This record gives sequence, C-alpha cells and structure tokens, in this order.
Amino acid sequence: MTATSSISRTTSNRRYSSEADSRTLFYSADAFALKRHFPESPILQEISDESRLIVSEPRSDLEGAWKQVPESSWGLVKAGQDELQPFRPRIP
Repeated sequence: MTATSSISRTTSNRRYSSEADSRTLFYSADAFALKRHFPESPILQEISDESRLIVSEPRSDLEGAWKQVPESSWGLVKAGQDELQPFRPRIP
C-alpha cells in the first residue's frame, strides 16, 4: 500500500506491505540536477527546485538525484528538509 495526502505545501506519505516485499519506490532528492540532466524535458524545466518526483523506477542513475523509499515507512515532503521514518501499523 502506498498512500499520499497533501495539505497546503506539505505532503504526507506512507508505504507499507504486510509481505515486506513491495516493488521499489523512489523520490527525487535533487530536482535541480534532474533539470540539468534532462534539459529537453519541458515538464522538468517547469518544476521548482523544491519539487519532488515519486517514481517506481528512476529514469536515470544520476548520482544523488534519487533516494529509495524504504519498505514500511512514512514521510513528510515540505520546503526545506524532508522527513522519512519507519512505519509500523498498530493492531487494534
């Protein structure tokens, strides 16, 4: 399960699999580097340097541009420093 919600300029996301064997998920860590690496992409040229892209498989292996989202984690994407923490659901 991957779920995302957004309030204003903060995006909250969760990633969890009871089987602990999900497909990969990555987020961009450096939008500026992606924009430099892919100058022919109009979509990338329009995003801000604070933007994050979330993909299952990165289009390139550009050093430092992508970070893998760990299995069973939650995170906040916001201006400045992003946050990524372990996620363990509680059984009611």
